Amino acid sequence: MSSRFAQLIGMILPAVLLILVPTPGRSDATGALDFAWEKELPAEYVGPNAALTVYNLRLVGVRTGAGGPEVHRAIIRRDGRLSEISPLSNEGLPAEFVPSAIAASEGTGSIFIGGELEGAPAVFRAEASSSAEVGTWEQLPAFPGEPDPPHSRLLYLQARSTYVYAFTERTVPGGFANGGWAAHGGVPRDNFEWHPIPVPERPRTGHAILMTADHLILAGGQYVDPDTGQATDPAPRCAASGYEG
Repeated sequence: MSSRFAQLIGMILPAVLLILVPTPGRSDATGALDFAWEKELPAEYVGPNAALTVYNLRLVGVRTGAGGPEVHRAIIRRDGRLSEISPLSNEGLPAEFVPSAIAASEGTGSIFIGGELEGAPAVFRAEASSSAEVGTWEQLPAFPGEPDPPHSRLLYLQARSTYVYAFTERTVPGGFANGGWAAHGGVPRDNFEWHPIPVPERPRTGHAILMTADHLILAGGQYVDPDTGQATDPAPRCAASGYEG
């Protein structure tokens, strides 16, 4: 056997063995996703304007209760059970505040709740412990350049690394548009500042949002009629915008 042929066999044989010999602990086709479950959410997490997020393996939810916004946390077990469900402080959340979105940032140790207050978008923030305990909620500054109420509403909140992102649907001269805003989520309120994110020109609603290091991607949903603001045709394409910072 020539040395060249021996080298070739030495390259091929490990690859063949890798295909034929099962990986330890992976003897079936399920791979790493070896189970699934479906559980009914407890009453604390359902109801009007309910929104959910996860913070350090705790399920944190907000909803509209009899006396205003209610916030709860619970530990998520592997089998889907929620244990140690307990209410969180809603001090600082006005009774008339209507929540619609919630996001958690472990990078800043903060939880954000967005919604509508007096006909305009509003975002509140509270510092959170490792077990998702919160103190007093503080209202963050309004988005700059937003139209007077009731011509704007919050669609989504997202937290990524140390930043929080908010997306709105708003009226503009001649029609409707999506708005995007970003801010460092951990700075004191006096220094807190929303910065605009460019979004695709054709407005849509009900879409998914993907954020990378330098791109914002809108996927799916429905296009919005620029004259009436009503959802019309499905949006079968992704649209992207680039940004920095």
